[in-house]
Amino acid sequence: MKKSTTLVLGILFAINTIVAALNISQIPALIIIVVISAPVTITCLIYWWCAGTKDGDIPFVGY
Repeated sequence: MKKSTTLVLGILFAINTIVAALNISQIPALIIIVVISAPVTITCLIYWWCAGTKDGDIPFVGY
């Protein structure tokens, strides 16, 4: 996955998390969206931060 793709996914999941968090008072079931989207946002942004600038690819994390 490319560095730019990871950044776009991180931003989209962040928007998803914020919108769901703002609407939890009206629809309590949105807590599931927040619980799932928040860690994905953090993970995507960490991968974007750690990606190499030379080739722009995400490094292999390992087993």
